[in-house]
Amino acid sequence: MSAATGAMTTVAGNLDGWKSVDGAALEANFHGLEGVVVANDGTVYAAETSHKVRRIAAADAAVTTLAGAYFGYADGTGASALFKYPRALAFNAAQSTMIVTDYQNNRLRKVVIATGVTTTIAGDGSDASRGTVDTDAGGARAATVHHPKFIAAAKADSYYFSEGIVVRKLLADLSIHTVAGKSSGGMTTKDGFGGASGFSSIFGLSIDPATEYLYVMDQK
Repeated sequence: MSAATGAMTTVAGNLDGWKSVDGAALEANFHGLEGVVVANDGTVYAAETSHKVRRIAAADAAVTTLAGAYFGYADGTGASALFKYPRALAFNAAQSTMIVTDYQNNRLRKVVIATGVTTTIAGDGSDASRGTVDTDAGGARAATVHHPKFIAAAKADSYYFSEGIVVRKLLADLSIHTVAGKSSGGMTTKDGFGGASGFSSIFGLSIDPATEYLYVMDQK
C-alpha cells in the first residue's frame, strides 16, 4: 500500500488455492501468512503457518522459502529446519538474523538470513502447564515458553514476546524475564507494575524506538 496515496497493489501471491509454492511474484502461493518484517534493503520476510519462513525479494518480488518445510521440530539449514506454526518475526540490530516465534513448538528460533540456518534460542519445548519459568544468563533454552506469538525487537539485541496473557523479555545474554502480566489468575485487564498488571488477550506488540516504550494491544 502506498503511504502517500493509499493505493493497494498485490506484490506477491495469488488466489490459486491454499498452498505454499515458491516462484515469480504473482505465480507464488502463500498459505496462512502471519507476521511480516521488511529489511532496510526492501526485502520482505513472512512467517507462514504452513510451517515456513518465506522471503520476497526487493528487486522483483520473487518468493523463496528461507527456512522450514512441513510440520515438525528440527534445527537445521533451509528445508531441513522444521517449525510448528511460526507466527511472528523480528530482526536483530544488524538485520543478519531474525527471531521467529515457533508457536506450537513452544520455542523461539533464530534464523540466519544469509544461509537459512535455524537454531533454537529459547524454550525447552515442554508442556508449559507447570507455569512460566524464567532463567538467568545462558539459560533461555531451559525456560518454559508457552505458545509464543507476537515479538518486538528492543535495543541491545533483546526481544519482547507475548505468551497469551504474559509479556516476557529475552536478553542478549540468553536470560528470560517476565516483565508484565502473570500466567496464573486468568484473563483480566489491569494496570499495574510487572506481575500486578493483567491482560485479557494480547494481540500485538510494538516498540517506540525513540522512547523504548513497549505498546501492547490487549484484544479485550
